[in-house]
Amino acid sequence: MDWSKATNILIALFVAVDLALGGLYFSQQYSLAQAEAEAARATQSYLEERGASVRCSMPEGKKRMAVLFVSIVKDSEPLEESRFDGYRVVLSGSPGYRAEGISYGDAKAGTLSASGALQKFVALHAEDDILTNLRIDDIELVYWLDRQDLQGAEGQDTARPAWRLRTSQGEFFVEAF
Repeated sequence: MDWSKATNILIALFVAVDLALGGLYFSQQYSLAQAEAEAARATQSYLEERGASVRCSMPEGKKRMAVLFVSIVKDSEPLEESRFDGYRVVLSGSPGYRAEGISYGDAKAGTLSASGALQKFVALHAEDDILTNLRIDDIELVYWLDRQDLQGAEGQDTARPAWRLRTSQGEFFVEAF
């Protein structure tokens, strides 16, 4: 048996299999992107039927992010947000306090896209009157910590990525994981 010929045949077969698998992967990614774009258009149409409008540009793509460990501190100014590594850190539910970033968690996970967050928001409020004549002015990816149950407590906690929607009806958060 000629081992050099057998080796060449096996290498050629593995290259062909790799190319086929790579083509399949990129085909699936393209299909997923097309489906997401179609869902975003359907959500936009649904909002328009309700008289709602999106007056901001939608951030593109998805990111891989980790949770953010934060320190909750009393704030002499009425600010409820800070910045860490380019992201806003928003604390809600504890007026007079703010969250300051300490470090990221070890594991990263893929986040929901901005259009996916808008779809989730619409699904959560589809039966509410809140969508009627709603105006969405800004969509931003932030680190968010909701402390409604722990008002006024200093210490440490964990903030998660969330999409902040600033609207004519107020501010809403949609978790990005």
